[in-house]
Amino acid sequence: MKAIILAAGKWTRLMPITENIPKAMVRVHGKPLIEYNMERLLPYVEEFIIVVKYKKEAIIKYFWNSYKWTKITYHEQWEEKGTGAAIDWINLKWEVVIVYADAIISEEDISSIMNESHHAVFVKEVPNPEKYGIFEANEEDFAIQVVEKPQKYIGNLANFWCFKINDSIFKYIENIELSPRWELEITDAINLFVKDHKLKLIHLKHDIIDITTPEDFKRVNTLEKPKLWDTRHLKNIWEFELHLGIPENGIQEIIDYSLDETDIALRKWTSDWKKRFISIENLSSWYQDDNRYPFTLLWENKKVVWIWWWRPAKMPNIREILDKKVYEVLESNQQSTHTSWVRIYPIARWEGLAKPFIEACTGYYDGLFANIHMCIDIDEENIASQKAFEKSWFQKVWYGKNVNNSPESGSKRFVYMKSPQ
Repeated sequence: MKAIILAAGKWTRLMPITENIPKAMVRVHGKPLIEYNMERLLPYVEEFIIVVKYKKEAIIKYFWNSYKWTKITYHEQWEEKGTGAAIDWINLKWEVVIVYADAIISEEDISSIMNESHHAVFVKEVPNPEKYGIFEANEEDFAIQVVEKPQKYIGNLANFWCFKINDSIFKYIENIELSPRWELEITDAINLFVKDHKLKLIHLKHDIIDITTPEDFKRVNTLEKPKLWDTRHLKNIWEFELHLGIPENGIQEIIDYSLDETDIALRKWTSDWKKRFISIENLSSWYQDDNRYPFTLLWENKKVVWIWWWRPAKMPNIREILDKKVYEVLESNQQSTHTSWVRIYPIARWEGLAKPFIEACTGYYDGLFANIHMCIDIDEENIASQKAFEKSWFQKVWYGKNVNNSPESGSKRFVYMKSPQ
């Protein structure tokens, strides 16, 4: 089966949020809206077809040609408007599931429609059917017809947009005309479809999260920091998995890495390494008590190869300020200044991985916290890390000695900062 994801819309009611990105790329809890339904559909589909138009480059740049090893192709919607126009000219010989990119459906509901043996669509009882597309149903809950905003009562089962259907829908699309709104409506094609096929009405068990205004965006985007062990898979970087959080065995692996006496950098640049890495309890509380957000990069065997944490923090504790303007920026924005630290373990220290890891973490974290100044300090001898952050659009803003450094460390540090766009 293939999945068609409708992601062409701009959604002017969400301006200015959608001024530079399509609605599908608006972030909820740090993840684009489009990704939620795609993630839930992964077990059932072998290809995603994303319908794009407005600011399509943002979607293509984010996914490129696959999502968690599942192929992606793109279909650009032509000039006609409407849900029918979105899938017009897509010619498939497959069963398909068609969903909006910007309305989040629960995992349980996705499972119920994908495991239904008949063609199916989501419906929900509503108190004001005159405002919806309403399905008229027979006694077995199969569709007779769907009527947009009916003036006469035919039922209250509203169309809540997710169709699992066969490829004949594309033939019916070719035979519909523009609606009074001057749009090609997929519901007109559905009325042709139900004359020849059974379409089961699946009652939603959970609310669909549909963000239509900036107020909706604020309401659903209330920050909920996951517990340390509740890792959240974000994306794949080549053969690696990027997670927010630390897998339960990961803390022990990080402690084991600290025992490597050849890792001079850990001892040289981490003042409390003997205390912090002495036990699982100490390291766990260190992450949780100081409100850190750790990101881990895992190899195929789930082994931690990189870890990077971020946290809201005061201005870096530094003795020498060379750039007074930067100092003033940080001092006046202490509530939005966040600091970080990154560890690259020996088994993954090769060129090419740093930039995608940095950009994936900072992109996600920036989605959690709006308008922040991201800071990281790097030892002057660590040329590779300096280059990696410069390639990821961090700016070198300070050079000196950080008083938080280990006493035996005589080296100086660079502070790199990435400010809000």
